[in-house]
Amino acid sequence: PMGGLPDASRVGGVWFPDTSPEEWVLPNGLASRVITPALVVDLEKVRKNVACVKRLLNGDLSRWRPHLKTTKLAVVWVELVNLGVRNFKVATTKESFVLAVTLDAWADTRWGNDVSDEKTNLSKEKEKGDGAGAHRHQGKKAKTAPSNNPLKETFEDEKIQESPQALLAKRLAKENFGFDVLVAYPLVGAARQRLSVLAKAFPWIRWSVLIETPESLTESSDGGFTDRLTRWEQDNVGYFVDVNPGMHRTGAEAGEDVRGAYHKSFDGDRQLFSENENSDGRAENIWRTCQNCVLDNRDTSHDPGGSADTHDPGSADNTKYKGFRGIHFYEGHISDPVARSGASTEEVEVLRRKRNDSCRSLYENKLAPLLCYLKQKGVPPIELVTSGTPGFTHALRLDVVAEMAKLEMAAACVSVGSEEAKDGGWLKTHRVSPGTVVFHDWRGERQNPNLGLVPAAVLMTRVVSLPAKNRATLDCGSKALAAEAGDPACYVIGHPTWRALACSEEHLPLVIGEQTYLSSSSYFSRHAREQNGLHSAENDHSIYHRPSASGVLAGGEASGADAGSIYVDDTRRKRPWDVALAKRRVEFVGTQTGTGTGTTLADPCSPGTHAGDLIGDKNGDTVPPRTGNIPGDATKDDNDIPTLQDIPTRGDLVFVIPEHICPTVNLAEQAIVLDKGKLVGVVAVEARGHEVIPPDTAPAITTEALRKAVEESTGS
Repeated sequence: PMGGLPDASRVGGVWFPDTSPEEWVLPNGLASRVITPALVVDLEKVRKNVACVKRLLNGDLSRWRPHLKTTKLAVVWVELVNLGVRNFKVATTKESFVLAVTLDAWADTRWGNDVSDEKTNLSKEKEKGDGAGAHRHQGKKAKTAPSNNPLKETFEDEKIQESPQALLAKRLAKENFGFDVLVAYPLVGAARQRLSVLAKAFPWIRWSVLIETPESLTESSDGGFTDRLTRWEQDNVGYFVDVNPGMHRTGAEAGEDVRGAYHKSFDGDRQLFSENENSDGRAENIWRTCQNCVLDNRDTSHDPGGSADTHDPGSADNTKYKGFRGIHFYEGHISDPVARSGASTEEVEVLRRKRNDSCRSLYENKLAPLLCYLKQKGVPPIELVTSGTPGFTHALRLDVVAEMAKLEMAAACVSVGSEEAKDGGWLKTHRVSPGTVVFHDWRGERQNPNLGLVPAAVLMTRVVSLPAKNRATLDCGSKALAAEAGDPACYVIGHPTWRALACSEEHLPLVIGEQTYLSSSSYFSRHAREQNGLHSAENDHSIYHRPSASGVLAGGEASGADAGSIYVDDTRRKRPWDVALAKRRVEFVGTQTGTGTGTTLADPCSPGTHAGDLIGDKNGDTVPPRTGNIPGDATKDDNDIPTLQDIPTRGDLVFVIPEHICPTVNLAEQAIVLDKGKLVGVVAVEARGHEVIPPDTAPAITTEALRKAVEESTGS
């Protein structure tokens, strides 16, 4: 119900101490024209997050296949491409279509820039070679056609049409960009047919989809080999076999312990993994799903592999793996946050190690043995795709190739130190696929604290009601803010004592905490908030009082672990909330006095001391409080001096960080896009929602057809 109690693990403290509302103030007074709630995206922060991920990948962005279900904005996808990302994940056909169109426009622009000089030279040569033409066009500048067809140049009375050679060159240039799109969803019915249409319309993109059973390769009633193979040859959509690692959402189940499902058997002087008599055949089913043909109970004369021996890797022709790309292994069930309210740095690290151990166990006992089994069965080299936002940092620490080598050497499949023990390139690449990291959100911060990620998408809202003491209401309910991840559904930037309760469709109720002199930056003051357009003078209420112990808030002393815990001794700890606010207040006070420095106040752990009594230096140290009227003293009756009370008023502009950004973006029809404080535009969230009956998309000429046309035109 609306106003229900929030999750105590999220309540309290400063979770984003380096993020302020001032960073999100819209330029040129635009906020006064914006009807809230509104999604706001900052491209500069997007680039910062991509740089952070790149650092975690040791500079190799080819190991990242970001899931675009988070972002859904073409303008953001262009940023990713410009920064070097070439491999993507999507979940819907609408995301697939919007991405394909976006990549096509980007490639056209790049192609147009690359050939502009060549086209200009071509025009000059034509004028030199044709006297009449030269006379006619002398002094006339070539006009470039619309960007959707950059290879055409239009003159006043003639066109230079694209030749087969130019079309082929353009196609090959697009293919060389290396765009690779995995539809990470088990598409069926019309959705799968739509993907075939898109693959034919954009053949220069490498397309793949998830499957989990051999029957997924065809929709024919008999599941015949010819229908299956023909389909993959016609639409050129590859496939990853989706393995269920224990999340039980999609995928072929790998079994509880693949390592224990096999025993040693001898084949000449080599030992191989083979099926244990007690095995339930789940690993074998995954292997059969990797193949685009059925090997048992049929006439082998139609088998491209030409063999009915399913256990002889040497007899298997790779034709039966046509279209097979690799294994998809998404361990999304290992996703518990490691940072929580009141947790110390040590406690966070304990939880982080525990989650890492869970991932390692999964890789060692399920993934690595399964990959060894598939390799032994003759499956060709693969790409491995794992890990979303919760577990990608652990996946990057785990060497799958090394784990496979350990198993193979332990089974005496290969000798220690041999070239084959080094995997021989069978695992071509291991990519991780976090998508939330591009925008970052509150849950992501608790799952992976201190990575350097920053919120790059927030929701701009307004205070619309002050229904009671200690209560306020924002205009962002579940129609604008994702609520499926529980409560609180967001964190209010810059107001750690404004705590969200359960929302309804149009309303987000807040409980306002203790009377606290919050001055972590000037935006906490009414005067400064008015200057920045964040504060409304309408209905300015008196001080709110701290709720009683029996009120809705519990654990008011808790704090966000990522703000950094500073211990006084073994038992007494400064709240990161207090420390962060103190650090900011000294900057504010120093600015008001012109000194640039501040004086620290009382120890926050002392009885009777409130967060507002503190002014801390950069090291978080404290000294006895100053006496007398200091700038910003709330007791001084001076309208020119900002109050230090963080009290909401009706109409105040507020920015919140969603608990879960992915569905929040999907709820928005438009987004306000900023870059370095400047307005880029108000753009549609193009990839939100689903296609129902999509428009027809004409197929493009295949690369093979273009090559044939070139050969015919040149007579070769």
